[in-house]
Amino acid sequence: MSTLNPEISFIPSEEDMEHILSWTCFPSSNWSEIMSCYDRKCLVVAKLEGRPIGFLAYKYETVCIFISIADVHPERQNKGVAKLLVSALCERYRNSRYKALNLYCSPKESQFAWEKIGFNHYPKRARKNRNEVYMYRIFGDACEVMPADEKMGDTANVVQIFDSEVPRDDDPASWYAAIDFDQGSNKLNKPLLFFGNEKWQIRISTGGVERFRGRYVDYDRKSDVYECLYIEELKGPGFR
Repeated sequence: MSTLNPEISFIPSEEDMEHILSWTCFPSSNWSEIMSCYDRKCLVVAKLEGRPIGFLAYKYETVCIFISIADVHPERQNKGVAKLLVSALCERYRNSRYKALNLYCSPKESQFAWEKIGFNHYPKRARKNRNEVYMYRIFGDACEVMPADEKMGDTANVVQIFDSEVPRDDDPASWYAAIDFDQGSNKLNKPLLFFGNEKWQIRISTGGVERFRGRYVDYDRKSDVYECLYIEELKGPGFR
């Protein structure tokens, strides 16, 4: 596969948009979304010889960036254009409040292309509609969430995540993340970010003692983060 080296631009012109319209096959409803992202300055294009050959239209969530629509010119596909666009988007926001990209695969078959450029599937049962395919890619500084089949060891400070709302006491966690804190505070030095179901149970232990057990949604009801499980500071009576 030969690769291209296009110019990346986050400030496409009206002429660029007209050119994209000439080759993209999206219906009018999608084009309306593309132009809405363009108006909000949330569109990045790859240009070769001054003309767009690919783009990503995106939206800001709370701590994630949702890729609404992406396309590459039919004659320029499978040449690394989408990978370059994603890399540029990650680099642009690497030191911002945004930590990850997420998207909905439509058509479903597009998941295989996203996999090739570093996206992962949401865990099973994370979404209400299990027929929908959602994917994510974490690019910011965050705790590493590990599958529970990898030994947790003697981690004193840990968040365990279960893939059910009311697991039995002897049910093992499905994932875990070792956590650490800024000196003298309950703020994590790296936030925990996980694309799970808000009703799944989490258990938080510090100093080897369990401090919280319950659904993620009940842990911090004042949180404005809706797109993922996100903890940047331990809150509540157990952490004072």
